[in-house]
Amino acid sequence: MSSTKILNNVDRYLIGEGSHERSYEKMGAHLVEIDGQTGVHFAVWAPNARQVYLMGEFNLWHGEKHPMNSNDSGIWTLFVAGLTEHTVYKYRIVTQSGESFDKADPYGFAMEQRPRTASVVVDLDRYQWGDE
Repeated sequence: MSSTKILNNVDRYLIGEGSHERSYEKMGAHLVEIDGQTGVHFAVWAPNARQVYLMGEFNLWHGEKHPMNSNDSGIWTLFVAGLTEHTVYKYRIVTQSGESFDKADPYGFAMEQRPRTASVVVDLDRYQWGDE
């Protein structure tokens, strides 16, 4: 695990203009280590949101317990120390008019089985591909 999956200013610019060729390496949920703490870094594109929150089993699905941060790039981010692979999560998107919607991660690498609809943190670096 490393912090190389964290967004930098060049990533934000390229994602914003739609030309980042490996945005999946930066967006979504990634297991990382930051300042000696392991956890998950989350990033979601929601340029018109007033606020975005992270929720899941880890906070009893409390929709406003983990507010995400934005630096006016339209990308909302948050690092949560202690989260591990198989963490189940969603984003709560609050619109400019105050409406809120709970959404799965558009960059999610795994999802719950229907009828559930949350995203699941997985470590793609350990995934064993079965094709050639």
